[in-house]
Amino acid sequence: MASTNNNNQSERTLYYDYLRLLATFAVMLAHVASSKLLNIDVNRSDWGVLNFYDSICRWSVPAFVMISGALLLGRDIELSKIYKKYIPRMVVAFIVWSVLYYIFAEANIWGQITGLFGAGKFDRLITILTGHYHMWYIPMLVGIYICIPIIRQIIMNEKIGRYFLLVAFVFWSVIPFFVRLIRDFAPEKVKTIVYTINGNVEAMEIGLVMGYTFYFILGYYLSRTDFTRLQRIIIYIAGLGGFAFTAFANRILALRAQMPITDYYKDSYINVMLPAVALFVLFKNIQFKKTKLIGILSKASFGAYLSHAMAIELLDYWVGLNTLSFNPWIAAPVTAVVVFICAFTVSIIIGKIPIVKDYVV
Repeated sequence: MASTNNNNQSERTLYYDYLRLLATFAVMLAHVASSKLLNIDVNRSDWGVLNFYDSICRWSVPAFVMISGALLLGRDIELSKIYKKYIPRMVVAFIVWSVLYYIFAEANIWGQITGLFGAGKFDRLITILTGHYHMWYIPMLVGIYICIPIIRQIIMNEKIGRYFLLVAFVFWSVIPFFVRLIRDFAPEKVKTIVYTINGNVEAMEIGLVMGYTFYFILGYYLSRTDFTRLQRIIIYIAGLGGFAFTAFANRILALRAQMPITDYYKDSYINVMLPAVALFVLFKNIQFKKTKLIGILSKASFGAYLSHAMAIELLDYWVGLNTLSFNPWIAAPVTAVVVFICAFTVSIIIGKIPIVKDYVV
């Protein structure tokens, strides 16, 4: 690794915008593919197609977290601002969108609304507080926001920051990944030995480094570090290897078990981490052009992320458009593009409403 990148903030932000948009589309494509992944026979070629699309998009959430880390850790943010601006926005957005997803979960919208005041209202309230399947991202991000003052102290010392990344990489990514790999492919005696050793590792309860804070700090360091051409090539090859491994490992295990297997979609695993890092480094080294459209779309990406699952479900329910509507090789990306357009349209429209725009999108 070479010295710290000297690009100014505006230049760095430009590639964040492009990467954020690609990551947003990747999330949508992954959710389009996964919406039918568990409902079809793994022996069908369709399952292999959906697994492929889902596999090549798993880098997206880690990329989101890395972009956030690169942006927020590069600024001096007061603790009061975190609790007065960032966290309230996340909480309000979570509540508003949870209510909307609850209301539109059934065709009988009025019945959903009145159900909040009738029998079973407690269970319905719990459904709202739990949030839709993709909204786990918000509580996770709030947790990171709360820890920003602590994280900042870690990165103030470069050696400590890099040590944190190393320990997190080993205990949050490498060890769990290889334990899973051994569980799936190794002989029984090897499994027994590894399980025993891993039991002691888990007993260490090294929770300080076990979470998405790793990606948050990693994004900050990647944004400030230049790599040589050879280093970049190695990173890109490793990223391609991660893509291939994710698709093939899940496919092999699914055929062996004769049921859908998605064990290697986990964000912390090396096979997901490597593509995320490769794409971050790739975009960092591309000279993008600043356009008004990219700026508008990037600003609307959070709202698009929140609304895209509703677009997937409503398009499927009302129009019958999903990844199995026709040839899945074509149907999956076409559906994702339509979802992308719908979700960003909703986000941009809401983004023009005073006050609401500051908390909902």
